This record gives sequence, C-alpha cells and structure tokens, in this order.
Amino acid sequence: MKPEILRTLLGPPIAFNRSLVPLVGSVHAALMLSQALYWSDKTKDPEAWFWKTQDEWTEETGLSRREQETARKQLQGTGFWGERYDRYKHRQLYRVDMGALAGGLSRHFDEWRKAPFANGGNVPSRMAESAIGSTSETTSQRLQYPPTPFPEKPGDPENRAAKTAPQEARGLTIPPGAILPANGNDPWKGVKTELQKTLNPRSWESWIRPTRLAYTLDGKVFVAVPSPEFATWIPENFGPAIEAAREALKLEFTGVEFVEGASGT
Repeated sequence: MKPEILRTLLGPPIAFNRSLVPLVGSVHAALMLSQALYWSDKTKDPEAWFWKTQDEWTEETGLSRREQETARKQLQGTGFWGERYDRYKHRQLYRVDMGALAGGLSRHFDEWRKAPFANGGNVPSRMAESAIGSTSETTSQRLQYPPTPFPEKPGDPENRAAKTAPQEARGLTIPPGAILPANGNDPWKGVKTELQKTLNPRSWESWIRPTRLAYTLDGKVFVAVPSPEFATWIPENFGPAIEAAREALKLEFTGVEFVEGASGT
C-alpha cells in the first residue's frame, strides 16, 4: 500500500503534549487538554471559550464517554481547566487558562529540579523530550518532561515518625516549646491521607506527598516543605481542602503553617 493511501485511511493525527501527563495525572487527561489547547487557539470568543459535544471528543481523541468523564474530573482539579454549560444553546463549554497552565508547568518543573528524590534515587542525567504529532493545522513544541519521582521503599509506617523526627528536624529551626512528632502523634499524616481522596492524583503526588509534620506549637501545625514555592502554593490552592480534611477528621489544631526544610513522605 502506498504511503499516501495509508495516510488517507488513517486520517490526520492530533497533537499530544506528552509533557502534560505528569501535570494532570494521566494520558487521557493530557490528551484531552492537548486537544483543548488546539481549539483554544481556533475559537473567536474573547475569553477563549469553545464548545464541543461528547461525540466530537470521541471522534477527535478516541476517548469513550467514561474515559472523558474521568479525564475531566482530573482536569477540574488543576486550576487551569474551565467548564460551564450554556443553557440557552444547550452546549458544554470549555476553556484553558493559559496563564495558570504556564504557572503550573513552571512550578512542576521547578519542584522536580529542587525536590529530593525518595530514598537516595539518582536524578536522571537528562529529561526525556516529548510532544507527539503535528499537522498543517496543529503544531506542538518539544518540551522537556521531568519523570515521576521514584516511589518510597516499604518501611515501618507506625514507628517512622518517632525514629526519624530528630534527624529530619535538622533542616529546620525549631522554636522553644515546639513539640516534635513522636509515638504516632502526627495529625498532618491523617490530613494527607484525606487529601489523597479528594485532590487530583498528580496534584497530591506533586504538592502534598513531599510534605511532613515538622512540629506543633500553641495548637498550630507546622508542616515542612521542600521549597518556598510549596509554602506559597499549597495554602493558596489547597487551603479549603485542608480545612475540610481537618473538619472531617475532627482535629483540634487551630491552623497550618508551611515552613521550608527537609521533607519526606
């Protein structure tokens, strides 16, 4: 079969930005976002809203109804994916906040470069390039993609806080009267578990998992994070979710503050 005939049978490819996968949590969500970025550039709406039916998503991406719904739930937790329903025209509208997306990518790459790899894993010597597919109408830049941090090795979760608290506290200035986590006294651990149920998987993996309880003082929980970006980003974007988790667990601490220092899982 001649190549031109094969290309006709296959139809035009669509752009898929591989570098979006670690940011949004799955290939399906990244595929949907990649296609949304394409249509965001085509719409004439001043706020870059565009409409698309479920069947059109399937035709363009191959995603089934259930796969679309799962991908949309993941995207809705990112902060840069917007949806609204036009009741007058009976259309589902979508929008990508380009500024928020750019900020999310920048923070994700910065975090990957700065955050320590779990259990002494070696940082790869180079990051894999990504972005697959281009047509006369769709183009995709080749972006650098940071791989997912290595998973934590199995250990003794019950005694880990008591055994490692003094060592991990070395990266922090501990004020007088502060109480270090010991003997299972770790309210933040419960909050992290609760947040894992409600947040986008990639958001939790990138921003919440690297945190740990540093100490408690005057009824307030102080959480250690890898960098100043974490200390700013987490309360601004996950503050309501953290408060909801505290209420769900009936914890009595009066607030949470994030301090830069050695972090862990």
